[in-house]
Amino acid sequence: MTKMSRCPICGSPVKPENLTRHLRKVHPGESAESHISKGQGRKAKARAGIRRREGAVFAGIAMVIVVIIVIAIVYGGQSDSMVGDEPPGFSIVDVNTRIPYTVPNNFHGELVFLEFFSPDCGACIAFIPIMAQLEQSFHSEPVNFISIDVKAGETDASLLSFLAEHPDAKWTHALDTSNMASAYNVGGTPKLFILDLIEEPEFGIVKYDHTGADTYNNIASILNDLL
Repeated sequence: MTKMSRCPICGSPVKPENLTRHLRKVHPGESAESHISKGQGRKAKARAGIRRREGAVFAGIAMVIVVIIVIAIVYGGQSDSMVGDEPPGFSIVDVNTRIPYTVPNNFHGELVFLEFFSPDCGACIAFIPIMAQLEQSFHSEPVNFISIDVKAGETDASLLSFLAEHPDAKWTHALDTSNMASAYNVGGTPKLFILDLIEEPEFGIVKYDHTGADTYNNIASILNDLL
């Protein structure tokens, strides 16, 4: 069977040896070379468009992967919840009263709302009014509010200066002098816990573990359920 070519202008099947005659008769004045180069140009543009679309798709996939990795890094600590665990014991000294406390020994039969914070943490500062409202609401209940300053290089003087700027923060504040942040897996602040020393009076149990500020209603509901 004779191998046929196609006219680059009309696409008709033509024997290779008859292509020149076909062009002269059917397409006078047309140049096969110009049409071939135009066709090649169109194909090149099409290929470039495909490459651009493929590049955009790959860029989108890469962006999604980056977002997933960032979310995993930022919120990965949430999966390491200590709820149900025995809380690590610790000792602190109230920066205002200089009274020492030991957990769980000084709080048997009570609840401890424990906050790890940093004075330069905006979310921690925004959480102060909520914690103040909680402290007022549960002032007559066996609930103790403790905030631990985990910022590196903090001193009693710098913490007292911070508290002077926030007079509503009237509960116990102390420095992290025994690496409590590590024991409680503090990866970001504020980091909030509720320690139940009522149900398990010997060592206690963690009933709430939350990274970031929380609402008054949610925390109050948990405290009420435990009392």
